[in-house]
Amino acid sequence: MKKHDAVLSSVRDFMVSLKSCAKVKDLEKGIQIHVETVRVGLHKRNEFIRTALIDMYSKCGSIDSAQDVFDELLVHDVVSWTTLISAYVEHNHPERALEFFQQMKHEGVIPNGFTFVCGLKACGYIGTINKVLEMHAEIARAGIMEKDPVLGTAMIDMYAQCDEVGMARQVFDVITTRNAVSWTALVSAYSHSRVC
Repeated sequence: MKKHDAVLSSVRDFMVSLKSCAKVKDLEKGIQIHVETVRVGLHKRNEFIRTALIDMYSKCGSIDSAQDVFDELLVHDVVSWTTLISAYVEHNHPERALEFFQQMKHEGVIPNGFTFVCGLKACGYIGTINKVLEMHAEIARAGIMEKDPVLGTAMIDMYAQCDEVGMARQVFDVITTRNAVSWTALVSAYSHSRVC
């Protein structure tokens, strides 16, 4: 039991360290931590470490290294996919992000609310209403938008960016858990609309 506790403590320590590197964008220190995870054998055994490595490399501006870590994963779950998709969105590669979004679904991994938010951001960068409508249809089929104010708000924002205030209002009307952020997104959509 003590060995198991030591491994858990080690995982937590690496996770905190990687998160810190990502926050301050310290790639050099992040690489050192990656090397240490390899030395102790955690990089292959622990999916949380691998996902933290993907996130750290992405936040530090090394998308190729993030992709390499992802490619080494034995199993791609929704968290690792979402982390990679988010990385491509953050580095202004929306088409690549949407390719991975489709590949994830093709491999049978079901997107969650965070994955859809990343997909919506990618659609926003591409800037076509057709992509937003396609993503909206997928979200509607998944049936998760109504109870996810973060996802609903992201969709309101995307429709506002496309100057589709009527659609933004329709999304707002189906969100069952509204908060200050969703209200603000709708007000902002109306205030920036060319229709007003």
